[in-house]
Amino acid sequence: MTGQNVYAFFGVIIGIVTFFGCWFYAFSEWGFLLGVGLGWIPSIFIAIIAGFVGPALLFIGAFILLFFYAKEQM
Repeated sequence: MTGQNVYAFFGVIIGIVTFFGCWFYAFSEWGFLLGVGLGWIPSIFIAIIAGFVGPALLFIGAFILLFFYAKEQM
């Protein structure tokens, strides 16, 4: 598996989780009619953005944690 495939895999997973999380938020905030009926529209845009940016933030966060862990071991 190449690095590009790993990034795409995590992007899809993060995008799906973000979509359903935003959709649930829209449902809980605006009620059934607006939340379920129209909440998927902003959820798609947020999920697409999170799918592109999320894996990079995840990898950067993991790198920072490894850096601090290695510093602790010295």
